[in-house]
Amino acid sequence: MLNRLLWGIVAVILPLASIATAQDQDCGEEGNPCQVGQLTYRVVLPEVPQNAPSVIYLHGYAATADSAVKRPNLTTAFIERGIAVIVPNGQADVGNPKVLDWGVHDGHRWPRDDLKALDDIKADAVGRFGLDGARILLAGYSRGGSMVWDKACYSHDFASAYASASGAFWEPMWRRCSGPVHMHHSHGFADRTVPLEGRFVVFGGYEFEQGSVFKSVELLTRTNECGQMANAVDTYSSTWEKRWTKCKAGSVTLALGPHGHGRQADWADQVAQWFIELPATR
Repeated sequence: MLNRLLWGIVAVILPLASIATAQDQDCGEEGNPCQVGQLTYRVVLPEVPQNAPSVIYLHGYAATADSAVKRPNLTTAFIERGIAVIVPNGQADVGNPKVLDWGVHDGHRWPRDDLKALDDIKADAVGRFGLDGARILLAGYSRGGSMVWDKACYSHDFASAYASASGAFWEPMWRRCSGPVHMHHSHGFADRTVPLEGRFVVFGGYEFEQGSVFKSVELLTRTNECGQMANAVDTYSSTWEKRWTKCKAGSVTLALGPHGHGRQADWADQVAQWFIELPATR
């Protein structure tokens, strides 16, 4: 009798568990973002999401998760390679609360600790969708790219690789990083919004100093113990690359193009391919 009762309870619980799991996953589309506390994010899954690698992409200043996901050349490059795309929303800008920004390490206090927020997003997405928590790329553009540099430096083991476009450290610069990383950084040689050499700027009445891309790269090559000079240099028709790959751990790629503030059309393709070709260990 007891055995029958127990099996009856199990028979009721199992379907309910399946329903709950399905409901948990029923989010991430436009108009129905996934939510973790006060955080929200969009998700685009590959054909086989179970144990899939993923990219957490951080949008630029004044953009949103919705606007980022609508960029087909961004999501398609990853989805076609079986990589899930997770796109969180930033927080209200301190100088203009009507637009979204990121709590970059820039000398100002931010209401939300985005270094911690990224941990919450990662844990929720990996658990909710059954993704591979050991194969994660953190990528971003402009201010989102700067947030990538901060997270890479603050907690190097958060992701297996990092990629930034048009955004590096802001001042005050980190003095040291927590450990070695794989970093791919792309930047426009003619960028005047976030110039390679950095600049002082005032946004919304707040003073900032954008850091030097060259100093940012130097900090990571020193952390990775790569040596001062790049061991590989390539010049293509629209990209000039320096690569530090003979490091004690990790690697650094600096890719420059003739453009201004923005990404080259094939940026996502380049980064996605770079990510899947990285060695399994850091």
